[in-house]
Amino acid sequence: MRDHGDGAVAEGDQKQLSINPAGDDHQAVWESVPRGSRSQFVTETAGPGPRVSQVAAAIRDATRRFIAAVTSIDPVEPPPGPARETTLRVHPLHDAEVGRRQCWPAAIWRYESSDPYHELNPRLVSATTDLIQRTMAITRDLVSSEDASLAYLDIRRARKRPTVVTRTLAECDPGIGGWMRRLPFAPCLQPAAHPWRDRGMVIWDSDAQGVREMATTPALRALMGGCNDGRAVRERAAWERMIVAALVDERAWHGATLRMVSLGTGTGEPVVDAGLAAMRDGAGRVEVLGVDIDRDSLRIAEHLADRKRAMADPGALRFTACRANLLQEKHLARVVREGEAELYEAIGLAEYVPSGNTTDPTERHMRERMARLGMLSAEGFYRTIYENMPRGSTLLTGNMRDDSPHGRFVTSGIGWPSLILRSTERFVGVLGAAGIPGDAVRLYVPGPGSAGVYNLVTVTKS
Repeated sequence: MRDHGDGAVAEGDQKQLSINPAGDDHQAVWESVPRGSRSQFVTETAGPGPRVSQVAAAIRDATRRFIAAVTSIDPVEPPPGPARETTLRVHPLHDAEVGRRQCWPAAIWRYESSDPYHELNPRLVSATTDLIQRTMAITRDLVSSEDASLAYLDIRRARKRPTVVTRTLAECDPGIGGWMRRLPFAPCLQPAAHPWRDRGMVIWDSDAQGVREMATTPALRALMGGCNDGRAVRERAAWERMIVAALVDERAWHGATLRMVSLGTGTGEPVVDAGLAAMRDGAGRVEVLGVDIDRDSLRIAEHLADRKRAMADPGALRFTACRANLLQEKHLARVVREGEAELYEAIGLAEYVPSGNTTDPTERHMRERMARLGMLSAEGFYRTIYENMPRGSTLLTGNMRDDSPHGRFVTSGIGWPSLILRSTERFVGVLGAAGIPGDAVRLYVPGPGSAGVYNLVTVTKS
């Protein structure tokens, strides 16, 4: 990737830093396997070892159960609109409830959610949970084998072929397989955000040089709708809508222009939806600057914003795409400073940025590699944002928890690369090491009536 001084990347460069800043080429490895020979590939690359065959057979049995359940159950789908939206309930936690320590922020809330997909489709959720639990049970002891055909030996997945577990899961359904081959492309979150029959996955078609909607299969919708991490994607979007709408009242933005900067915007849907929620709660014009380094994601974001704007007041919402490398300090500082926004958001990015203070060997290796490329650490990323935010503005961010109930399915099962899951203490520690004062931070932790995946945070600069 060639940096041209203003954050741009040359048209001829094919390698881009997007959601996967460690530079791992997970999709390229998938695509190097002939699509018509996936099953044969499992046997040929895995070798004749009995344990590989046993693992493949166990995963196939789990996926057959899942597909049989999906085939026999008609999903219940509410009509488009508010009936499909996940909503949150929050309440403050007291010192005794959280075991308060000096490093914790001054204000902590617990959130729970009402998720329409989970509430209306308990049998599909049960089938998905069964698949996930069986897969996690199978993968639990595979790391100790130190066999790359059985287990990912570190979180980077750097140029590693998918394991027999990942390949066998991908074979169970063409929709799931096609989705997995695109990981970790930002549009892959769309089926999790909208697990409904009338919503496909919008992608950029490089051959046609335009966006197109790729149909999703019942199995992919069931997996994304029923899994904890899919629910968590919907929860974090609901949290963003809730926070932005509350700030409209709290800061008397009624009738005013609200400027929002989305850092690592991906498809841009959560921030645009939050902007529309702000308008419903009284904000006037909403201007969104969506920043990402992935050109295709920005094209999709522009398309989706246009579609949403057409359904609202076309003159009241503006989305502007900006291509920049947010892990280069000068580009991040410029984007934040020149954005002059009331609200900044960077949700779903911290999981890919290693800490400079980590004691984990793999994360430390990732950090060393990125440092050689001149990229920011997690602490540097947040420090640069905080130092360049206007006074009175708020940052919305978060990190997946290391005790996420189905985290091992995401990493060891479907093989999502380069995820850095952090405990609450580690994530708050990153913010503290970035120079962000504790009284600027409001922490939202998941309660028992939630997916249990994300710690979410607001940072307000006084």
